[in-house]
Amino acid sequence: MPLDIVERTEEEIQEIEIIKTKHWELPVDSLEGWKPFSAYIDYRVFLGPNLEGYGRGLSLHKDLMGGIHGARGSGKSEFLSFLLAKKMVSGKPVWTNFPISFYVIEPNDELTYYESMPLDFKKFYAFSPEVRRGAVGITELQYYVEARTSGREQNRIATYQIMQLRKTALSFLYDVQNRAWVDKRFGWSNDFDIEISDVAKMNYDRSDIFSLPPQTKEHGILREGAVCRFTLEDTSGVLTGTSYRKNHRLIGPYQFFGYNIWDIYPTNFIVNAYEAIHSLKKESAKQEARDLIANSLELAINDFLKDGDKDTRVFSSELWEKANQYAGRELDIRACGRQLSEWEVPTFTGRKGKRTYGIGVLLEEKAN
Repeated sequence: MPLDIVERTEEEIQEIEIIKTKHWELPVDSLEGWKPFSAYIDYRVFLGPNLEGYGRGLSLHKDLMGGIHGARGSGKSEFLSFLLAKKMVSGKPVWTNFPISFYVIEPNDELTYYESMPLDFKKFYAFSPEVRRGAVGITELQYYVEARTSGREQNRIATYQIMQLRKTALSFLYDVQNRAWVDKRFGWSNDFDIEISDVAKMNYDRSDIFSLPPQTKEHGILREGAVCRFTLEDTSGVLTGTSYRKNHRLIGPYQFFGYNIWDIYPTNFIVNAYEAIHSLKKESAKQEARDLIANSLELAINDFLKDGDKDTRVFSSELWEKANQYAGRELDIRACGRQLSEWEVPTFTGRKGKRTYGIGVLLEEKAN
């Protein structure tokens, strides 16, 4: 029997309720009750410490690639969201395939808002300068680089991107239920792997949960996701000096109190499998133009910063001229300005109306 395809009318499409955040436009139906701007996290949750083991431990200040694995409902996405939130609080931009939204309650009781940005896979696969110096987080990675499709172009290009993480100053963090579901080249590239379990689904002494806050318990029983337990494998050896393949040494176990970050992401967010499978598409002319601007500006700024310091400024006219030389044509000045704004380069206007850009701030980013 043929499948009946029902076309949705324009009126039906308009009835879909959308929630808009700083970076996202999300259909309400896909969030299953989750609301952005609803999580308030005490600043002390993000202070650390870093995980200590048989060496220097897991430092999120490094650009690392890591996978989080475990059974369904084990806390994978919860822990992934926490690691990415720590990245944001440390001042790094984060791109994800699912929304993360939260306020941090600062020591002076003021609120600071953080939100991940939607990952543009076109830019990610094309090594765009717009996706650098931060972290990429993907939940349900198997939809993007499934093991059964290792020869697919999307798998190969994604793997090449991972191999050059150090050059793009990116961390790449992901979760997947079973490691075997993902292209093996990703497992080989990992710096660390984490196996996580939900304590609520394990045998535990109920007296141990008396000190936990009321929201973690229901009828005297630990709620799912309130506390997780995990172990760490130093897959590449970058953390302890010796890879897990050589010493088979697990670091941990550690406990993660997931209740501290409840509501920063939609627990039941559904990844669009079709979009994931077809996420690699031919670059549009518009995207190519943006990449040309970003690359040309980056080369021009590097020239001005060769002998500069953090206070270095450059006249806008000189910067445009140098960028145009690298581009081989005249660039759109407004588009160049937008790109510098995305990079958070400050602007200054002199008495005669001449504009300068404080490009020296980018030296601090490189140092970090």
